Amino acid sequence: MAGKVAAAMLAAACVLSLFLPPPRVLGGAAPAVCRWEDGAVTEETCGSVLSCLTGADETGLLLERGGKAGRIGTGEEFRAYRNLLEEGDLADLLSRPLGDVSPFERAALYRLYGTRGYYAGELFCFDGERVFRTDRTSFDEIMLLFGDLAPDLLADTGATSLVISGGAELSPRGLSGSRLVTVEARAPYFYEDGAIYRRVAGTVRLVAGLPFLTSLTAKFDYLDEDALLPCTALEEADLCGIPQDRFPRDAFAHCASLCVLHTTAENPVLAGTFQRTVAPCGCYIYRRENP
Repeated sequence: MAGKVAAAMLAAACVLSLFLPPPRVLGGAAPAVCRWEDGAVTEETCGSVLSCLTGADETGLLLERGGKAGRIGTGEEFRAYRNLLEEGDLADLLSRPLGDVSPFERAALYRLYGTRGYYAGELFCFDGERVFRTDRTSFDEIMLLFGDLAPDLLADTGATSLVISGGAELSPRGLSGSRLVTVEARAPYFYEDGAIYRRVAGTVRLVAGLPFLTSLTAKFDYLDEDALLPCTALEEADLCGIPQDRFPRDAFAHCASLCVLHTTAENPVLAGTFQRTVAPCGCYIYRRENP
Protein backbone atom coordinates (compact mmCIF):
# COMPACT_ATOMS: atom_id res chain seq x y z
CA MET A 1 0.00 0.00 0.00
CA ALA A 2 2.79 2.41 0.94
CA GLY A 3 4.40 1.75 -2.45
CA LYS A 4 1.18 2.60 -4.27
CA VAL A 5 0.77 5.83 -2.30
CA ALA A 6 4.36 6.85 -3.04
CA ALA A 7 3.87 6.10 -6.72
CA ALA A 8 0.67 8.16 -6.81
CA MET A 9 2.42 11.09 -5.11
CA LEU A 10 5.30 10.88 -7.58
CA ALA A 11 2.89 10.85 -10.52
CA ALA A 12 1.05 13.89 -9.13
CA ALA A 13 4.34 15.73 -8.70
CA CYS A 14 5.31 14.92 -12.28
CA VAL A 15 2.01 16.28 -13.58
CA LEU A 16 2.39 19.45 -11.50
CA SER A 17 5.92 19.97 -12.82
CA LEU A 18 4.57 20.22 -16.36
CA PHE A 19 2.88 23.51 -15.45
CA LEU A 20 5.82 25.11 -13.65
CA PRO A 21 8.37 27.36 -15.37
CA PRO A 22 11.87 25.91 -15.79
CA PRO A 23 14.26 26.56 -12.85
CA ARG A 24 16.25 29.10 -14.86
CA VAL A 25 13.04 31.14 -15.30
CA LEU A 26 12.04 30.98 -11.63
CA GLY A 27 15.37 31.72 -10.05
CA GLY A 28 16.04 34.93 -8.13
CA ALA A 29 12.56 36.43 -8.19
CA ALA A 30 12.15 39.11 -5.51
CA PRO A 31 8.75 39.66 -3.83
CA ALA A 32 6.29 41.86 -5.71
CA VAL A 33 3.59 44.20 -4.43
CA CYS A 34 0.00 43.28 -5.26
CA ARG A 35 -2.86 45.72 -4.87
CA TRP A 36 -6.26 44.09 -4.37
CA GLU A 37 -9.68 45.40 -5.28
CA ASP A 38 -10.69 45.73 -1.61
CA GLY A 39 -7.73 48.05 -0.95
CA ALA A 40 -5.45 45.45 0.60
CA VAL A 41 -1.75 45.45 -0.32
CA THR A 42 0.34 42.28 -0.06
CA GLU A 43 3.86 41.15 -0.85
CA GLU A 44 3.78 38.11 -3.12
CA THR A 45 6.39 35.50 -3.91
CA CYS A 46 6.79 34.12 -7.40
CA GLY A 47 5.12 30.87 -6.37
CA SER A 48 2.11 32.55 -4.75
CA VAL A 49 1.51 34.67 -7.84
CA LEU A 50 1.78 31.77 -10.28
CA SER A 51 -0.78 29.85 -8.24
CA CYS A 52 -3.47 32.50 -8.84
CA LEU A 53 -2.33 34.24 -12.04
CA THR A 54 -5.24 34.68 -14.46
CA GLY A 55 -3.72 36.86 -17.16
CA ALA A 56 -2.06 40.16 -17.99
CA ASP A 57 -3.04 43.43 -19.65
CA GLU A 58 -1.39 46.69 -20.64
CA THR A 59 -0.69 47.67 -17.05
CA GLY A 60 0.21 44.52 -15.19
CA LEU A 61 -0.44 40.97 -14.02
CA LEU A 62 -3.97 39.96 -13.10
CA LEU A 63 -4.55 37.76 -10.05
CA GLU A 64 -7.58 36.22 -8.39
CA ARG A 65 -7.60 34.76 -4.90
CA GLY A 66 -10.52 34.04 -2.62
CA GLY A 67 -12.92 35.71 -5.05
CA LYS A 68 -10.90 38.96 -5.08
CA ALA A 69 -9.06 40.47 -8.05
CA GLY A 70 -5.55 41.83 -7.69
CA ARG A 71 -2.98 43.54 -9.88
CA ILE A 72 0.83 43.66 -9.93
CA GLY A 73 2.50 46.34 -12.02
CA THR A 74 4.97 45.33 -14.74
CA GLY A 75 7.76 47.00 -16.65
CA GLU A 76 7.80 48.34 -20.19
CA GLU A 77 9.83 45.44 -21.63
CA PHE A 78 7.42 42.91 -20.15
CA ARG A 79 4.46 44.70 -21.70
CA ALA A 80 6.14 45.00 -25.10
CA TYR A 81 7.11 41.33 -25.23
CA ARG A 82 3.73 40.23 -23.95
CA ASN A 83 2.15 42.12 -26.85
CA LEU A 84 4.41 40.23 -29.26
CA LEU A 85 3.42 36.88 -27.74
CA GLU A 86 -0.22 37.87 -27.78
CA GLU A 87 -0.32 39.13 -31.35
CA GLY A 88 1.85 36.36 -32.77
CA ASP A 89 4.11 38.39 -35.09
CA LEU A 90 6.40 35.46 -35.86
CA ALA A 91 9.12 37.44 -37.65
CA ASP A 92 9.52 39.76 -34.66
CA LEU A 93 9.34 36.93 -32.14
CA LEU A 94 12.03 34.90 -33.89
CA SER A 95 14.35 37.86 -34.19
CA ARG A 96 13.83 39.29 -30.71
CA PRO A 97 14.74 37.44 -27.49
CA LEU A 98 13.15 38.51 -24.24
CA GLY A 99 15.08 41.48 -22.92
CA ASP A 100 15.65 42.95 -19.46
CA VAL A 101 12.75 41.77 -17.32
CA SER A 102 12.72 40.56 -13.74
CA PRO A 103 12.77 36.81 -13.05
CA PHE A 104 9.30 37.33 -11.65
CA GLU A 105 7.98 38.77 -14.92
CA ARG A 106 9.80 36.10 -16.94
CA ALA A 107 8.08 33.34 -14.95
CA ALA A 108 4.69 34.99 -15.49
CA LEU A 109 5.25 35.19 -19.25
CA TYR A 110 6.18 31.53 -19.34
CA ARG A 111 3.10 30.55 -17.36
CA LEU A 112 0.84 32.53 -19.69
CA TYR A 113 2.41 31.57 -23.03
CA GLY A 114 4.58 28.51 -22.45
CA THR A 115 1.77 26.13 -23.36
CA ARG A 116 0.88 27.95 -26.62
CA GLY A 117 2.14 26.57 -29.91
CA TYR A 118 2.52 29.05 -32.77
CA TYR A 119 1.77 27.39 -36.10
CA ALA A 120 2.86 28.61 -39.52
CA GLY A 121 3.43 25.42 -41.49
CA GLU A 122 5.52 24.21 -38.52
CA LEU A 123 5.38 24.69 -34.77
CA PHE A 124 7.14 27.30 -32.66
CA CYS A 125 7.01 27.89 -28.91
CA PHE A 126 8.21 30.20 -26.11
CA ASP A 127 10.55 28.71 -23.49
CA GLY A 128 10.71 31.68 -21.12
CA GLU A 129 13.52 33.35 -23.01
CA ARG A 130 12.77 33.23 -26.74
CA VAL A 131 10.49 31.79 -29.42
CA PHE A 132 11.96 29.03 -31.57
CA ARG A 133 11.06 26.11 -33.83
CA THR A 134 10.10 23.10 -31.73
CA ASP A 135 9.53 19.35 -31.85
CA ARG A 136 7.14 19.45 -28.89
CA THR A 137 3.98 17.41 -29.42
CA SER A 138 1.72 18.66 -26.63
CA PHE A 139 0.14 22.12 -26.29
CA ASP A 140 -2.89 23.53 -24.49
CA GLU A 141 -3.40 26.14 -27.19
CA ILE A 142 -2.51 26.57 -30.85
CA MET A 143 -2.26 29.97 -32.52
CA LEU A 144 -2.66 29.73 -36.30
CA LEU A 145 -0.53 32.58 -37.67
CA PHE A 146 -1.11 32.15 -41.41
CA GLY A 147 -2.03 29.43 -43.88
CA ASP A 148 -4.03 26.43 -42.67
CA LEU A 149 -3.73 23.90 -39.87
CA ALA A 150 -2.13 20.56 -40.60
CA PRO A 151 -4.97 17.98 -40.72
CA ASP A 152 -4.19 16.25 -37.40
CA LEU A 153 -2.36 19.02 -35.56
CA LEU A 154 -5.08 19.86 -33.03
CA ALA A 155 -5.94 16.24 -32.37
CA ASP A 156 -2.30 15.17 -32.02
CA THR A 157 -1.28 18.03 -29.69
CA GLY A 158 -4.39 17.71 -27.54
CA ALA A 159 -5.01 21.46 -27.74
CA THR A 160 -8.31 22.63 -26.27
CA SER A 161 -7.96 26.26 -27.36
CA LEU A 162 -7.40 27.83 -30.80
CA VAL A 163 -6.44 31.39 -31.73
CA ILE A 164 -6.98 32.32 -35.38
CA SER A 165 -4.96 35.25 -36.72
CA GLY A 166 -6.35 37.54 -39.38
CA GLY A 167 -3.84 36.29 -41.95
CA ALA A 168 -4.86 32.64 -41.58
CA GLU A 169 -6.60 30.61 -44.29
CA LEU A 170 -8.50 28.22 -42.06
CA SER A 171 -10.31 25.21 -43.51
CA PRO A 172 -12.56 22.79 -41.57
CA ARG A 173 -10.41 19.68 -41.95
CA GLY A 174 -7.93 20.71 -39.28
CA LEU A 175 -10.73 20.85 -36.69
CA SER A 176 -11.91 17.26 -37.20
CA GLY A 177 -11.21 15.05 -34.23
CA SER A 178 -10.05 17.97 -32.10
CA ARG A 179 -10.96 18.58 -28.46
CA LEU A 180 -11.41 22.32 -28.77
CA VAL A 181 -13.31 24.07 -26.00
CA THR A 182 -12.54 27.73 -26.74
CA VAL A 183 -11.76 29.72 -29.89
CA GLU A 184 -10.48 33.28 -30.27
CA ALA A 185 -10.80 34.64 -33.80
CA ARG A 186 -9.44 37.91 -35.18
CA ALA A 187 -10.84 39.92 -38.07
CA PRO A 188 -11.91 39.04 -40.68
CA TYR A 189 -12.75 35.87 -38.70
CA PHE A 190 -15.10 35.75 -35.74
CA TYR A 191 -16.38 33.01 -33.47
CA GLU A 192 -19.87 32.51 -32.08
CA ASP A 193 -21.77 29.60 -30.51
CA GLY A 194 -19.53 26.78 -31.69
CA ALA A 195 -18.91 28.04 -35.24
CA ILE A 196 -16.18 30.06 -36.97
CA TYR A 197 -17.20 32.71 -39.49
CA ARG A 198 -15.40 35.02 -41.90
CA ARG A 199 -16.50 38.39 -43.26
CA VAL A 200 -15.83 38.65 -47.00
CA ALA A 201 -16.89 41.59 -49.22
CA GLY A 202 -19.85 42.54 -47.04
CA THR A 203 -21.03 38.96 -46.55
CA VAL A 204 -20.64 36.43 -43.74
CA ARG A 205 -19.43 32.92 -44.53
CA LEU A 206 -19.61 29.94 -42.19
CA VAL A 207 -16.06 28.56 -42.40
CA ALA A 208 -16.24 25.69 -39.92
CA GLY A 209 -18.29 24.23 -37.13
CA LEU A 210 -16.63 22.69 -34.09
CA PRO A 211 -16.94 19.03 -33.11
CA PHE A 212 -19.05 19.86 -30.03
CA LEU A 213 -21.61 21.92 -32.01
CA THR A 214 -25.10 20.42 -31.48
CA SER A 215 -27.39 23.14 -32.86
CA LEU A 216 -26.87 25.54 -35.76
CA THR A 217 -29.02 28.56 -36.66
CA ALA A 218 -28.24 30.43 -39.85
CA LYS A 219 -26.43 33.70 -39.08
CA PHE A 220 -24.53 33.70 -42.34
CA ASP A 221 -24.93 34.37 -46.05
CA TYR A 222 -22.89 31.42 -47.33
CA LEU A 223 -21.88 28.03 -45.97
CA ASP A 224 -18.44 27.00 -47.20
CA GLU A 225 -17.48 23.63 -48.64
CA ASP A 226 -16.93 21.02 -45.88
CA ALA A 227 -17.76 23.60 -43.19
CA LEU A 228 -19.70 20.99 -41.22
CA LEU A 229 -17.23 18.15 -41.73
CA PRO A 230 -16.02 18.31 -38.08
CA CYS A 231 -19.58 18.45 -36.70
CA THR A 232 -20.08 14.89 -35.51
CA ALA A 233 -22.40 16.01 -32.68
CA LEU A 234 -24.71 18.25 -34.74
CA GLU A 235 -28.38 17.35 -34.06
CA GLU A 236 -30.41 20.31 -35.36
CA ALA A 237 -29.79 22.86 -38.12
CA ASP A 238 -32.01 25.76 -39.18
CA LEU A 239 -31.05 27.31 -42.53
CA CYS A 240 -34.39 28.99 -43.09
CA GLY A 241 -34.20 31.58 -45.87
CA ILE A 242 -30.68 30.70 -47.05
CA PRO A 243 -30.94 30.12 -50.84
CA GLN A 244 -30.01 26.63 -51.95
CA ASP A 245 -27.22 27.91 -54.18
CA ARG A 246 -25.39 29.39 -51.18
CA PHE A 247 -24.37 26.09 -49.64
CA PRO A 248 -23.29 22.70 -51.03
CA ARG A 249 -25.97 20.07 -51.54
CA ASP A 250 -23.87 17.64 -49.49
CA ALA A 251 -23.19 20.14 -46.67
CA PHE A 252 -24.78 17.79 -44.10
CA ALA A 253 -23.61 14.49 -45.59
CA HIS A 254 -21.14 13.84 -42.76
CA CYS A 255 -23.46 14.87 -39.90
CA ALA A 256 -24.39 11.39 -38.68
CA SER A 257 -26.07 12.76 -35.52
CA LEU A 258 -28.37 15.14 -37.41
CA CYS A 259 -32.06 14.66 -36.47
CA VAL A 260 -33.78 17.80 -37.80
CA LEU A 261 -32.89 20.03 -40.76
CA HIS A 262 -34.82 23.15 -41.80
CA THR A 263 -33.72 24.26 -45.28
CA THR A 264 -34.67 25.54 -48.71
CA ALA A 265 -32.88 22.56 -50.29
CA GLU A 266 -35.24 20.06 -51.95
CA ASN A 267 -32.92 17.05 -51.96
CA PRO A 268 -29.91 17.53 -49.68
CA VAL A 269 -27.53 14.63 -49.16
CA LEU A 270 -28.16 13.34 -45.64
CA ALA A 271 -26.63 10.53 -43.57
CA GLY A 272 -29.61 8.28 -42.89
CA THR A 273 -33.32 8.13 -43.71
CA PHE A 274 -35.43 11.26 -43.25
CA GLN A 275 -39.07 12.23 -43.69
CA ARG A 276 -39.71 15.54 -45.45
CA THR A 277 -42.50 18.00 -44.70
CA VAL A 278 -43.14 21.57 -45.87
CA ALA A 279 -42.81 24.34 -43.28
CA PRO A 280 -45.17 27.38 -43.19
CA CYS A 281 -42.29 29.55 -44.46
CA GLY A 282 -42.01 27.41 -47.60
CA CYS A 283 -38.80 25.66 -46.56
CA TYR A 284 -38.51 21.91 -46.11
CA ILE A 285 -38.14 20.18 -42.75
CA TYR A 286 -36.31 16.87 -42.70
CA ARG A 287 -36.74 14.63 -39.62
CA ARG A 288 -34.75 11.49 -39.09
CA GLU A 289 -36.76 8.30 -39.03
CA ASN A 290 -36.28 6.21 -35.88
CA PRO A 291 -33.68 8.58 -34.37
